[in-house]
Amino acid sequence: MPRVPFSLLLTLGLVAMLTPLAIDMYLPSLPRIARDLGVAPGAVQGTVSAYVAGFALGQLALGPLADSLGRRPVLLWGTLVFTLLCPLCALSTDIGFLQWLRIGQGGAGAAASVVIYALLRDLVSDRNELARLFSTITLVVTLAPLLAPMLGGWVLLLADWHAIFWVLGAFGAAACLLVAAKVPETLPAKAPLALGTVLGNYRTLLAKPALLGLMFCSGLSFSGLMAFLTAGSFVYIDQFGVPEGHFGYYFGLNVLSLMALTFVNGRLVGRKGAERLLAFALGLQCLAALVALATAWWNGPFWLLVVAVMTYVGCLSMVGSNIMALVLEQLPALAGTAASLTGSLRFGIGAGVGALMAAAQGHDALAMTGTMTASVLLACFSFWGLYRRFR
Repeated sequence: MPRVPFSLLLTLGLVAMLTPLAIDMYLPSLPRIARDLGVAPGAVQGTVSAYVAGFALGQLALGPLADSLGRRPVLLWGTLVFTLLCPLCALSTDIGFLQWLRIGQGGAGAAASVVIYALLRDLVSDRNELARLFSTITLVVTLAPLLAPMLGGWVLLLADWHAIFWVLGAFGAAACLLVAAKVPETLPAKAPLALGTVLGNYRTLLAKPALLGLMFCSGLSFSGLMAFLTAGSFVYIDQFGVPEGHFGYYFGLNVLSLMALTFVNGRLVGRKGAERLLAFALGLQCLAALVALATAWWNGPFWLLVVAVMTYVGCLSMVGSNIMALVLEQLPALAGTAASLTGSLRFGIGAGVGALMAAAQGHDALAMTGTMTASVLLACFSFWGLYRRFR
């Protein structure tokens, strides 16, 4: 089995940082955008869900393209389109136009997610080794959400929210150069793209209840994070009085938790196995969500809510990395399509939950923690009721 160069892992991780940067860097500015554009908080919350919805739809299209045209061109063109849309977002003065731009940007940003998983599957076949590599990638990627809200807060101290998208465009341009210089083509054999074949491949995947259990588990667990991304800035800033410039520090605590558990997963997965660590992460997420809900319900201390959210978010890498490894192990010939469907359901379910929260004006602590709890309970049902039963 060929060894994956660390330089390639680092490059893939840096390119994969674009999506968390695109989502997290402007979170501190959501209340200000609402005031500046004269719209309700729910309309601005919708721009987060819009990006995630585009990300989900993009994966459905780009996964088969990566299996047909190759990994490198899909990643390069997706990154380029993502970058070109940044200035348009920066110049936007209409919330509806901004939402459409974010859908397109999310669709282009999906290239990184699809290609990275499929590319690594081209090089490595062992599921535990794959889970370790995915954890390594995630460890690099988590630098983005650690720094992004703080960077966004600093930009807001010097300029308006439009400047955040100009900074994001600079990151995108750097990512394009990295892909062009460092990412090789790894697809063993290219095949003509045929719609019938694509639909047949999706039917093959959807006909397996165990795979569906893993995919829905991934999406439902991620929905808890979407609840925080949609409402967290309003809860922390408006409800608990955290200054805009300090929101990034609280968000950074979540990322430190994510990095710690990602590191633990990478060290233990070879001995404990992806499936056991996935079950552990889901149980810990359940406990964290219930503590967060109880804190919001009984008006508990703010620090306990922060710790519970930290714990929930920290488990996301263990859930996502191990699920992807278990999915790709079963159908290596359809790695790109399997990765795209898994990612599409993950982000599609999350976008749906975020959109429902935005439509219901759910921007208080009780709505956020209640959504987190419902999401992880359904994720547990998908894992134990579908995957474990039909594997």
